[in-house]
Amino acid sequence: IGGPEDGRCVVFVDEVHAVCRKGMLLLLSALEDGWFQPSGAGRFELAEFTLIAATTNPGELPRPLRERFTVREVLDYYPEPTLERIVVRYAALEGLKLDADAAYLVAAVGRGTPRVTTSLLRRIAVFARVGGDEVITAETAQEALERLGVDDFGLDRQDRAILDALTGQSSP
Repeated sequence: IGGPEDGRCVVFVDEVHAVCRKGMLLLLSALEDGWFQPSGAGRFELAEFTLIAATTNPGELPRPLRERFTVREVLDYYPEPTLERIVVRYAALEGLKLDADAAYLVAAVGRGTPRVTTSLLRRIAVFARVGGDEVITAETAQEALERLGVDDFGLDRQDRAILDALTGQSSP
């Protein structure tokens, strides 16, 4: 997106909540003071830059860093038709064969998130291979999801246990 010479520097940090404490302090220093100084090294002056950070856990960011972000956006979950296209594309890239009903089912339980959806597809593919299926069908996918304990909402046993603990209920 440009560079220091045209004043258009952008730094993107994905999963910023996973940056170590020392790294967070360096980011704070860079944002606030325009420089940073790694241990045992000299001070590095920085060109003006825009920091874009992504996280699934904003609560894990130290408050001073979180407060430096002047614009905060929350992205919507992916709609099922988009997840379905992602499932089909991912299956093709991985050399998996699946029918349209299986793609629809996997997208429906993907909780609006490509990472969850493709992870479920990989796990379902293992069940299909073990069962000797060349094509992942909706029936194969449904059986695998049941064996994995994943319900129609994409929740697994641990998710339901957490919800039960929060609501004071118990599930079967």
